[in-house]
Formats: sequence, C-alpha cells, structure tokens
Amino acid sequence: MRIQKPINSGFNASSIASDVLNGIDIKGKTALITGGHSGLGYEATKALSEAGTHVVVGVRDMGSASDALSELINITILPLDLSDINSVRTFAAYVHANRYVFDYVICNAGVKAPVLVPCTF
Repeated sequence: MRIQKPINSGFNASSIASDVLNGIDIKGKTALITGGHSGLGYEATKALSEAGTHVVVGVRDMGSASDALSELINITILPLDLSDINSVRTFAAYVHANRYVFDYVICNAGVKAPVLVPCTF
C-alpha cells in the first residue's frame, strides 16, 4: 500500500476554490467547464467568475443551470450533452463559429452509470 505524502501546497480540507485563485490575476481569461452548475463544477465556475474570468458552462439541463448560475457574472451557458454526439457537434460548431479560445478547460461533467439489464440468452 502506498502512503500519501503531503505536497505542502498551503491548502487543506478547509480551503475553498477561491483560496486557490487568491493573488492570481486571471481577469479577461476564458474557461470552459462541463457540468459547471452543480457540486465541484459550480464551485469552480463561481471562483473563476468572481476572479474575472469569462466562464462558458456546458450543461445538459439549461433550466437548472440557469437557476443555479443566475447570481454569477461573466457566464455563458450552452447546451451540451456529452452522451449525444449530435449535441457535442452542435456545441463544437457554436464554439468554432463564435471563435472562442479557452485558456482553461475543466472537464467536470459526470456520467451516469447505465442501467444494467440481465442477459437472458
């Protein structure tokens, strides 16, 4: 068994996302976060937004994302269902057509486990 060793980052269990960005100037940068409207993705979106980064959030559920992110600034919410290749292509075409250049990409979207169906042959 491997024993984890401290990396002496200065962060600990009580650190929050904005602590990591403290003192770093990222104003005017652009980030893409998949699944950035809940859980850890939301916290990353919030911290980047508050630091002056424009955050593009790719989401499956536009309604819940709009509700969750309504208080934040510098946010663009775009539909993106990573389990649907047509959705991915539409998202990519939009990003390309609008000449987005991402300084940061956070691949945070979760994948639901498929329902297991018993084999009957």
